[in-house]
Amino acid sequence: MPEVDAKAFRRTCGMFTTGVTVITTSINGQVHGMTANSFTSVSIDPPLILVCVDVRSKMAQLLSSSKAFTVNVLGCHQEEVSRHFAGSSGDWRGTFMPFGESVRLDDCLAALLCEVRYTVNFQRGTMSSCSVL
Repeated sequence: MPEVDAKAFRRTCGMFTTGVTVITTSINGQVHGMTANSFTSVSIDPPLILVCVDVRSKMAQLLSSSKAFTVNVLGCHQEEVSRHFAGSSGDWRGTFMPFGESVRLDDCLAALLCEVRYTVNFQRGTMSSCSVL
């Protein structure tokens, strides 16, 4: 089988239109968040989702130790929020609200309270199957 050109693969995947979410959690009173576009609904009954994060990220470690986390769905007008949580120069001045045993962005379109059921580790990423609470 021929080897896949990494740049071409990245370029092709980058053409896929996707929504953007911010994953948030609170551990010992400290709020953490990151932009994630790798979010998928898996099942309605039972309600399950899938999230993928870079294994080197702080969020990968936090998801494995947190009781709950939130998937905050962003709208097309929230590019600055996305940039802020991606570590870029986003000018977000919103706040967090309590959301079950987690926190959510006060200005997101929708939010899902979730709990990691199991995680599969890959070379550079983790894929977590999660229950929606």
